Amino acid sequence: MAKHGDGLTPMLEFRKSGRMDECTFRYWKQFWKEMLPAMGRSIGVRFDPKFNLDGHNLWRVSLGDLRLADATLSTVDQEYGALRAASHM
Repeated sequence: MAKHGDGLTPMLEFRKSGRMDECTFRYWKQFWKEMLPAMGRSIGVRFDPKFNLDGHNLWRVSLGDLRLADATLSTVDQEYGALRAASHM
């Protein structure tokens, strides 16, 4: 994870709603710890979600990694590119 001066790289923050049962919460954690990194690996992008970086109970993902994944999917997956283009019309 890159540092910028005294701060961290720009990141998107995700938090749970507080309305999950135990089963749903297990899937939530599995998504961040296993599934998102695996999806990134499948397209050659390294997702390294971080939890509780500064004492806040948030999951954070690098905005640069998300942008790289978006650009990669736009060029390698025709259906993704079409969906992306349709959302801008």
